[in-house]
Amino acid sequence: MAAAATKSSSDQLQHPQRPPLSESMENIALAKSAFKCEEHLFSRFKEAGENSIPCLDESGQHTSLRKQSAVKMSLSKKCFFVCFMSYDSSGEAVLYSIWSVPLSVLLGDPNESPRKCEKLEFLHSWAHRYESFGRSCIALGTRLYYLGGEDRDDRNSFTPFSGYFLSHDLLYFDLCEMQNQCSCSSYSFGYMVHRLPRMQSGKAKPIVVEIGGKLYVLAGAPYNCDSIPNPSFEVFDPCDNSWSTLESPPLLVRSSKYFVGGNREHLSFVVIGNRLCVSSEHASFAYDIMENKWEACKLFDDFRPCYRGLHSSYSFRGNVLGRNPWERNADEIVCGPPFAFAGGAILYDEDILICVEPFSYPVIAYQMVDGKVFRKQELLPEIIPRTSFFSLVQLGEGYFCYTYSMDPKEDDEPNLSIVSFEVSKVGGVVKDDGAAKFLEVRVMRKLKQRIELDFFSPEYSFTF
Repeated sequence: MAAAATKSSSDQLQHPQRPPLSESMENIALAKSAFKCEEHLFSRFKEAGENSIPCLDESGQHTSLRKQSAVKMSLSKKCFFVCFMSYDSSGEAVLYSIWSVPLSVLLGDPNESPRKCEKLEFLHSWAHRYESFGRSCIALGTRLYYLGGEDRDDRNSFTPFSGYFLSHDLLYFDLCEMQNQCSCSSYSFGYMVHRLPRMQSGKAKPIVVEIGGKLYVLAGAPYNCDSIPNPSFEVFDPCDNSWSTLESPPLLVRSSKYFVGGNREHLSFVVIGNRLCVSSEHASFAYDIMENKWEACKLFDDFRPCYRGLHSSYSFRGNVLGRNPWERNADEIVCGPPFAFAGGAILYDEDILICVEPFSYPVIAYQMVDGKVFRKQELLPEIIPRTSFFSLVQLGEGYFCYTYSMDPKEDDEPNLSIVSFEVSKVGGVVKDDGAAKFLEVRVMRKLKQRIELDFFSPEYSFTF
């Protein structure tokens, strides 16, 4: 019996039992499917370029695809928010509202049309006859800050906002608290808003940027264009809730030849490292937060657009400004050439500016070499909103979102459009080819809907 058992075990070791035929066929089918998948992925990346072909990690997975999928999955857990400002035709009341949509909607399959339920949903609003007009907003951490604006002066009631005071306010909403309270059936604005120490001077529609965890606030353009607050530039530290005065840029100094006066609504800006770069229609300057001073901005030194100012007949010659060529003096303040984009630009991957061009407002990109703009590429040529009311935001890892208002011909047509898109670098920098394509662009989703607001504009957008 023992011998028989041993023989049986030996036979079993030498001749292992074969799996059923159906299981073998299934394994073959899986192998063929995996091979086709690998072949498809290889051809995809070969078309994009040899450097784009991913390597296999120890688990046999494509590392670049896994990373892209993980990034997209992480972003999809967030929400996309848009902050609107609107007012009625009489100017009696100003309304601020916040709307949101899951970010997964904007990062969905571009080959699938969005469903009707996939749209911006109203989250919160507040309106008051005495609410400040022209507040700016910015998200930092779990806080959404609102600051500045113009307060109505009831002593002059013939024309709304013809008499007003510049607001010193700094308010914020806790985004976590807002989401919790807005999920309830009722809530009160008074319990949601938090007030912080006021600015040292009132500012209407200020430029607000975050650098190093602090908020840098530069005066914008009120209706009364001759009003220049003092100080016009200051910084807020959220750690100790304190304000500090900073040196004013030549653009906002009355005695400077670069004083912009009533054209502050055309200021454009971008943050590059520790520098805030600001431009008017005719000149640009950069503020270094480490050295605490303004200097000529060289961003567009090697890329001069062919225009005589964006909105006037001024011309830019060398590093001086004027209707006629000026001679350089030893004590002359040097400026940089004006920027060729509107509003705020976004720095992507350290050497690409994603921004919006003036007039027709298409989304464009500028590539920088050694800190200077070298060449330009239009990213969404088929989307030309022709509106000055827009918001551009980076969602993260090469994903962006462009929100703009539209002027529909019919009352029931969409008046808001949201376009999400992805960019990725291609090739290297070729200095002798200024027209070369340096970004690949893929439109993710296009959402269009009607927002029931009067005279509204998307002021700011962010993710949380």
